[in-house]
Amino acid sequence: MAKNKIRVGMVGLGGAAYMHEVGYRNSADCVEIVAMCDVNETLVTKRAKPSGARVFTNYLDLVSDPGIDLVDVCVPHA
Repeated sequence: MAKNKIRVGMVGLGGAAYMHEVGYRNSADCVEIVAMCDVNETLVTKRAKPSGARVFTNYLDLVSDPGIDLVDVCVPHA
């Protein structure tokens, strides 16, 4: 990891998360996805693999991880 990158943890990997992920990957010089969380363990494991992100199925575990600078919540707001 380059010095001063923002370490992102993503919660919820549905439709909106795909676009957020593209944005983070396009900003790889200053942002790194380090963790992903979804209740669907199969989905989160698959999506985390390319970036080597840590996998969580409980958002409370992700938000309490001191290795994450920013939490991107991509769950339905309704």
